[in-house]
Amino acid sequence: MSGRAAIVVVCLVLGAHAVDAQQVRDPASARATTGTGRIAGRVETADATPQAMRRVIVTLTAPELPGGRAAVTDADGQFAFDHLPAGRYVVAGSKPAYLDGAYGATRPGRPGIPLQLAAGESRTDVVFTMTHGAAIAGVLRGANGEPAPGIEVAALRLPPPGDPPVLVMTRFATTDDRGAYRIYGLIPGEYLVSSLLAATGRLSDVAAMSTAQVDDALAALQRRAGAPAASGAGQAGPAMGTFGLTPVFFPGTPSADAATTITLGTAEERNGVDFTVRLTRMATIQGSVIDGGNSIKPLIINPSGFDMPSLTGSAPTFTWQVTQTGRAFQYSNVVPGRYTITAESTAPGVAWARTEVEVTGADLSGVTLVMQPAKRFSGRVVFEGQTPPPANISSVQIKLASLKGSGTSSIGYTRMGNAFIPPALVQPDGRFEMLGVIPDVYRLTVTAPASGWWLRSAVVNGVDVIDRLLEVRGDADIENAVLTFSDRETTLSGTIQTADGKPAPAYFIAVFPTDRSLWRPQARRIQSARAGTDGSWIVRGLPAGEYYITALSDLAAADLANAAFLGELVAASIKVRLGEGEQKTQNLRIGR
Repeated sequence: MSGRAAIVVVCLVLGAHAVDAQQVRDPASARATTGTGRIAGRVETADATPQAMRRVIVTLTAPELPGGRAAVTDADGQFAFDHLPAGRYVVAGSKPAYLDGAYGATRPGRPGIPLQLAAGESRTDVVFTMTHGAAIAGVLRGANGEPAPGIEVAALRLPPPGDPPVLVMTRFATTDDRGAYRIYGLIPGEYLVSSLLAATGRLSDVAAMSTAQVDDALAALQRRAGAPAASGAGQAGPAMGTFGLTPVFFPGTPSADAATTITLGTAEERNGVDFTVRLTRMATIQGSVIDGGNSIKPLIINPSGFDMPSLTGSAPTFTWQVTQTGRAFQYSNVVPGRYTITAESTAPGVAWARTEVEVTGADLSGVTLVMQPAKRFSGRVVFEGQTPPPANISSVQIKLASLKGSGTSSIGYTRMGNAFIPPALVQPDGRFEMLGVIPDVYRLTVTAPASGWWLRSAVVNGVDVIDRLLEVRGDADIENAVLTFSDRETTLSGTIQTADGKPAPAYFIAVFPTDRSLWRPQARRIQSARAGTDGSWIVRGLPAGEYYITALSDLAAADLANAAFLGELVAASIKVRLGEGEQKTQNLRIGR
């Protein structure tokens, strides 16, 4: 098994049985928020020689405790919660420079073990540890080699496999008088490091003249003085270039795609992440939109690689004007990189245009976007179950989310992000229609109209697109989609025990389909659960089908998005088949 894979434990089946989903209902009684139970314990460092941690904020959450509770550890690392009702509790802690911890967590960032507390029970042995966060440190210098003080530097975490390519700003620091910075409290993972500008931008007006332009200026001065012009002078040179102080990524590039990835281990201290902040040649993009008579919104510009947080302040400046065939547009102050430019009509769902450009520092002209009809996504919503359909099905929300993210944002006069696709409107007879769909690859999201109903399938051209991505092409609309809701939710639950029959709360349960084509990031058929202190676990909302079940001593959410990781679990898994609306119990026992 690969180094990133968790330890797999072979499980033996104790027994399995199923019950009718319609026979099991949660009582609609109010839960008590006070009681006579008690949870107390201690927080320690995760060092080889643990030390008590003072001033840790400890939180206690449970369905039976709306709003939760919080306490601060004393000088001995002790905390306590009194007057608790029976329930299933999660105990967690946080402190600056340390990674969040939880009772029973195997590593930082992992979920803790839910603590099952009986009525009037007192648990005073709740001890958990917290790990010091990793850190990145370095020095920023200007082009002249002098320290660059007062510049914010951010650690941007790379997204997990399969997630939209959005860089997440985790923490940042400001360089001191030596140009030094240190970003701490980072969880293990992969990062890019970048200098920042404020959202309003601090782009300079520095301009550089070409050699020919310098000759022209000297020739003009000589003519004024009556002296003969130098040979070759008076010829027009390249346009004057504008430079700006833009975000720079380690090891010294303005492009996130060309940046060096820094991989941090637990509590690792990475020093020497030094780079130079310098003026960057800013390009201008000029072009036109042939709108075909459509009224259009200001264009959207989006990096083709990683989407950047808005705080980097590197947004181009957008201007445009009306022409006989459409609109002429211009982007100035454009940082080198690859970009997608999108146009959409003012009237929702009428027309769109899109093109990609690459900026290397030189100005671009002649970029043309031709508006064309947008696509339509339509179908019907169906309810199948033993209870009447909801009275108001117009509350069903149907949306398409691009893999690159969704929605738009703006910085000044510049729109960034993706074109807005209006949600589908569901009619009383169940028909729906979504207009303004631009050809792309999407993930379909649907919200149920009421509790007790869940989306069983979304079939488009014979394929359930809840389990797969929806590709919208430019040659045809998507019609006759069928979204089916059911009131019979599938549940898979059970207990996990040690070889001698005791609860085994230290384990994770992973459930994933036997069909490998469904091993996709964010798939609803791939789920995990953490056993409680009594060894019980539960997974809800799985579609009918055949699944693998396995138990692991450690698991991260990103692991389940990795098909290779799932493949390594197959040999240590058992199979189970779930029917529509079935509530199956599958008890497990750890092998010797």
